[in-house]
Amino acid sequence: MRARGWLKLVLVTVGQSNADRRLCVCRATGQPGLTVLHTLIFSCVTGALTGYWLRADARRAWRDALDQGYVSTRHASDDVLKIADDCPNRWLVVLYIELNPDLAGPL
Repeated sequence: MRARGWLKLVLVTVGQSNADRRLCVCRATGQPGLTVLHTLIFSCVTGALTGYWLRADARRAWRDALDQGYVSTRHASDDVLKIADDCPNRWLVVLYIELNPDLAGPL
C-alpha cells in the first residue's frame, strides 16, 4: 500500500515538475545565459516543492476529514477505515492513508 502511495506521489510530482520546466523553457527561449544547468536546478526545486506540498495537503485533508466525520470505521468491532463518498478531497485522504498504511488497520 505504501509503495502505491509513493508511486502516485512521484508521478504527480514528476508530471508537474516537467510541465513547469517546459513552461519555463518556452518563456525563456532566446534568453542569453539560460543553460541546461539552470533548467535542471529549476526542475529539481519545483519537484521537491511539489512533493512537499502534496504530502502536506494530504495531511491537511486527512485532518479535516477526521474533524468533519468523513472517516469512520465500518462497524464498531472493525478497525478498517471507511471514507465517505462525499468527502471533499477524498483522493488526498486516500493518498495519506496509502502513505501511512498503519492508519488503515488490519486488512
